[in-house]
Amino acid sequence: MTTRRITENLSQPNKSINNTEEVTDRHATTADGSASISPASPVSVPILPPTIHLTYGRLGQEKVYTVLSNKYDTPCTILVNMHWYSSSFSLRVFGGDSRNGGVVATAHGKAGPFFSRSFLEVALPPFPPTQISQTKIITKWRSALCGFSMVIGGKEECFEWRRTTDAEAKQIGNGLRRKLVRVSGPNSGTGGPKALREAGFSSDGKEVVAFMADNSSWNMGHGLTIRFKGSGLGDILGEQWRISCLLSGLWLWWIDLGRYGTTVAGAGAVTIVAGVGLGLAA
Repeated sequence: MTTRRITENLSQPNKSINNTEEVTDRHATTADGSASISPASPVSVPILPPTIHLTYGRLGQEKVYTVLSNKYDTPCTILVNMHWYSSSFSLRVFGGDSRNGGVVATAHGKAGPFFSRSFLEVALPPFPPTQISQTKIITKWRSALCGFSMVIGGKEECFEWRRTTDAEAKQIGNGLRRKLVRVSGPNSGTGGPKALREAGFSSDGKEVVAFMADNSSWNMGHGLTIRFKGSGLGDILGEQWRISCLLSGLWLWWIDLGRYGTTVAGAGAVTIVAGVGLGLAA
């Protein structure tokens, strides 16, 4: 795969981030019926709040996931074209509450009950220059985990969605609870049993940067809640990372629901690399 240099702006946490370049889609319509991804036009990328809730509905043939803050603001909207007969899908992320906000990110893949056939590929726009990363495809398999890789501050870091019974995950949803762990980041704390563990860290001493949980049985039309934590807030990991976290969480939630219903699912592998296509395989 051709590598490509891209840039990100991880500053200005209270302002929108402007794209300066168009992301070109490399994928045509596939034989299994999945639609091609539209190019991501230069737009103002939304700032995701610490806690986001996804509600869902329909717009014609597309499923609409509205991303809401606790104050009911709408930082972005996700339109999904799902082909249930093949478990394939394509999606577009728009800034704000309508298509007029412009495309923030695009993705396509499969989210079926069989992990060997599921994958996600995401296209993220470049941001104004403060950070340069290379685009590449990374795939991996680890039992009971769904992970993605991104270049943060010039260094590739790995993140893993893990099952959790943490109290904070229970606060945001009643099932399919997971926490996102910063596996290769600089922060580490005291691991071990919960009673002895430092707050904000996993049992192996890795920083927890997000929680996700299903809350569809609590609220009709509501689906997934994601809460960012620690380095997942503000500038340290940045807006591209938060969009990646959102899309990987949504993809994993689909798989969890499809295979287990209200029981947390097994494995997955997500590859998200800023700038162009991201390969995800479960």
